[in-house]
Amino acid sequence: MKRYFCAIAIAALLVACGDSKAPAQVALSAAQQLVVLDAGGPVPSKEETITRGYQAILDDLTSKFPGLSDHDIADQVVRCQGALAKHSIKVDFFDILSGLNQTVPAGMNNLAFNDLLLTYTSLREKGLGHDESIASLGQFLEKTNAMKPRA
Repeated sequence: MKRYFCAIAIAALLVACGDSKAPAQVALSAAQQLVVLDAGGPVPSKEETITRGYQAILDDLTSKFPGLSDHDIADQVVRCQGALAKHSIKVDFFDILSGLNQTVPAGMNNLAFNDLLLTYTSLREKGLGHDESIASLGQFLEKTNAMKPRA
């Protein structure tokens, strides 16, 4: 029993001192996480190219929605996709992100990103397709004068 306790104590000290032989976990970027989730698992081939596309859109959206990080936006898009899946609506993260990105011009937005996602989700749940929902969202933003220079 004493040997068992000593072995545990030594292992704990090694871990605490950072001398563990376990491989370090590398934190994935928000773009990498979305790529893996969209694919349903790791995507070794072409992952860098795909990830750069996601990251470019996340960068655009974080500039259009100050105060949100790329992880904040990714989390909200994951929740949106989950809500749509409950209604048997399948849409990729990339399609949601790129659609919203093209709808909102830089510096011309007075709405919260979450509000845009909720509106998109509502339109999809009412039976509109992705492209129709994005177009309707753009028309709504123009009519309501929501897209004007940020103060």
